[in-house]
Amino acid sequence: MADLLWFDRFQEHGFDDGFREGERSGELEGRIFGCEKAFDLGREIGFYSGCVEMWTQLCNQYSDKVPSR
Repeated sequence: MADLLWFDRFQEHGFDDGFREGERSGELEGRIFGCEKAFDLGREIGFYSGCVEMWTQLCNQYSDKVPSR
């Protein structure tokens, strides 16, 4: 019976240690993933911003060839 109590105590201790370590590593992975996604999103927004800027300049430069609507 004493062996089962020791096993149970070690199991709880191991679970708690594993849970804390999982939280730490999961937070780090989440931050890295978030940075990667933010970079991708920023790159895409920059691309579309450049397209809008180019079309705006073309419309201003060739306003006689662009319909008014």
